[in-house]
Amino acid sequence: PIQLGDLFLLTPDYSTSFFTRSVEPEGGLDFDQSQAGISILSNRFEFVFGKFNTSFGPSTRSNLSLSHNAPPMEQVLLKFKHDKFIFSYVLAALGSNIPTNDITEDSLYVNQWDLFDIPNHGNMLEGDRTPVYERYVAHHRLDFKINDRFRFGLYEQVIFGARNIPMSYMLPILPFWSSQHESGDLDNLMFGVDFDLFLSKKKNITNRLYGSLMIDEWAPYSTFDKNNRNWFAWQLGFSRNGKILGKDIMIKAEYARIDGRAYTHRFIINEPKHYGYNLGYWSGSHSDDLLFNLFMMLETNRYVKIGYEFTRFSNNDFDESISYLEGQYDNNICYSSPVETIQGTSGACYEDGFLASGYDYRGKISILFSTSLKYHLFFDCELSSFNTKGLYSSGDFYDITLKLRYNISK
Repeated sequence: PIQLGDLFLLTPDYSTSFFTRSVEPEGGLDFDQSQAGISILSNRFEFVFGKFNTSFGPSTRSNLSLSHNAPPMEQVLLKFKHDKFIFSYVLAALGSNIPTNDITEDSLYVNQWDLFDIPNHGNMLEGDRTPVYERYVAHHRLDFKINDRFRFGLYEQVIFGARNIPMSYMLPILPFWSSQHESGDLDNLMFGVDFDLFLSKKKNITNRLYGSLMIDEWAPYSTFDKNNRNWFAWQLGFSRNGKILGKDIMIKAEYARIDGRAYTHRFIINEPKHYGYNLGYWSGSHSDDLLFNLFMMLETNRYVKIGYEFTRFSNNDFDESISYLEGQYDNNICYSSPVETIQGTSGACYEDGFLASGYDYRGKISILFSTSLKYHLFFDCELSSFNTKGLYSSGDFYDITLKLRYNISK
């Protein structure tokens, strides 16, 4: 049976919080997803309450903490703006997809590797209407505008669930680091930094360098030791605009690498996922992602994009991933094939090596034409060539995507 969270798992472009099989045509799928919100806006303050996508970070493709690749979230968003900084706070509800009749409440705070069975690993089966456990994310951040050319941001984020929302996470300015410790270290705390740097701006040419670092787990006093608890994800990008044949263009390159230990947690309720989709970077734990894009503006609201993407995913199966998770909490990493054996508490574990157990991959070359029509209608046509391994029933194939959008400019 199809599982929610498996659909669109291998693309950053789509996600869904609900689907069912179509009555007609046979074999089709129907999707249902809503967004709405109420906002109070001013030059210095924003308050938004609703269900929508939120993304924090420098990338338009996918970010490391909160990214728009996951389905819309019910949330409260606050922003306080100053000439030199912006303070942001989000408290949002997440779809855990953990049915209450499959996993007892006591098991939610048992180490995943000690559970004998974890049905669907947090993915709801098609047609399942069982009540699920609640899950939440709280996120606050400060973005400093050092000058017109440099922005620097830092943030904290915590995932928790299956209990009332702690008051400490509802106070926007209270450090989550301390609150999480005071509550017994049950929750999944992350923090990180990101930046934008404009290197030059002359003759209508702008070079932009941006990057981010997300720390999922950190032991400050052993940061540079061989055995440490540093679970990092990082991202680096560069873009440049200019002209070719009198047309405005932008070239963009971006690379992201996600440690095999990032975006995981010993307690299943604290996984950073929303309806089975990664809450942060779209490709998830133990992956890396390379992107090149060339945009050419033909005229207002009409452009062509030529793109190249290459993404690698670890090919560990579920049982191996659970062994991997157990090993990492003892500063060991468990792989399906040995690299260099070190002492572990559960079977054979091996020294950390990125994608050391092998990987599957997804390569994509594409050309996209987008144009505006009348009455707020937009039309997109994309032709893509895929070269893949271990992900689809066919390794090499072509794809044609047609979109008709109303009142959605991008």
